[in-house]
Amino acid sequence: MKPSREHVIWGYRLFLNREPESEAVIEQKLRSAPSVVELRRQFVSSTEFREQIDTFENFDATNIVIKEIADNLRLFVDLADSQVGLNVISGSYEPQEREFILATVKPGDIAIDIGGNIGFFSVLMAERVGPAGHVYAFEPLPRNASLLQRSLAENDFEARMTLVRRAIADEAGALELISPIVTNNWGGPYLRTGETVVPPGQGAGVRRRIPQSHT
Repeated sequence: MKPSREHVIWGYRLFLNREPESEAVIEQKLRSAPSVVELRRQFVSSTEFREQIDTFENFDATNIVIKEIADNLRLFVDLADSQVGLNVISGSYEPQEREFILATVKPGDIAIDIGGNIGFFSVLMAERVGPAGHVYAFEPLPRNASLLQRSLAENDFEARMTLVRRAIADEAGALELISPIVTNNWGGPYLRTGETVVPPGQGAGVRRRIPQSHT
């Protein structure tokens, strides 16, 4: 079910115990949540909600581990990231997409991972393309890019993968990348446009965008 304006308003009231800051914030929520389920997930994973619940006291504690995602293929993950990290650990992270890569990417290919996150698909593709191919991974969030860089080095893929710590678009420029200061989903940053209000518990950082022609 697609969320409505009333869903957003009552989400603020029920989960955050307050009214939305403005109509702009309501519109932002409607754009970012394609379903009521996703809208609810955004509320319960927000810093503001977790600060109201004692059981979340240590929920966001960073806990970096290495997971072998294939034979001799390792990935650094953070167990505090329940959306990606825990699913990678359990082996349940996006199995259909993984099978697509294994069936599609061949030795010697040039592959691009736009929004590389912590590098699950980047590392898989780097293994598939082999030393004769190359992978270009784009990830603007420093926290995710750092984990991706560590996995790149761990698998000795420096010669076959290029990590670009930037977002990518069809033209050069600069926009603010908004991300929760504390979250259990580090794949949820978004670009701020216009006069969009930054919600409480979220921060902004300027990141250059890379023209497609540079890839």
